[in-house]
Amino acid sequence: QEVVANPRTTSNDLTSPRGAILAADGTRIAWSERTGSVYTRFYGDAALTPVTGFYSPLLYGKSGLEATWDDALTGKGGRSLVDQIAGGLGLGDTGPLDLTLTIQPALQRQAAQLLEGSIGAAIVVDPATGAVLALASSPAVDPIPLAAVNQNQLAAARNAWAALLDDPRRPLVRRATEGLYPPGSTFKIVTASAG
Repeated sequence: QEVVANPRTTSNDLTSPRGAILAADGTRIAWSERTGSVYTRFYGDAALTPVTGFYSPLLYGKSGLEATWDDALTGKGGRSLVDQIAGGLGLGDTGPLDLTLTIQPALQRQAAQLLEGSIGAAIVVDPATGAVLALASSPAVDPIPLAAVNQNQLAAARNAWAALLDDPRRPLVRRATEGLYPPGSTFKIVTASAG
């Protein structure tokens, strides 16, 4: 279903830059570039882009990190109160902030490759810090065709959305973060120790 949004908000989304989303090594996963009078969202490596969610200002809104970190990516938030006040008075930088993830591109690519053709998720976490090193879901949503910013791109975005909705594998469910799974055999440890 398409987003019913305030036209002023949509116009602001299209004419304002958005911060980049970067992997731990600085690899650009998502970024914005000015094309004519609007900013277009670009996405890099196909194995990394499912981590971001999607950004579709004209049709479907935002999901994943694009939605969760929208205030920081647009420069509306993510700063200290003092910085926000200074920015409101025109005394500081109120531009968008970049978001740097703990995702390791090599691990993310390997996880995506291992899941290829399957339905499931793979998560790699650093046990010492809790940092998420890989976060792969399969099937994954390609955010590129959804990022329509002009009338010429709307038909392709609608077709891509319809394909996502019709896919019986349900790619819009981000299995790594939204999937519900039973604990499996973890309770066997308890029963074995009781025995």
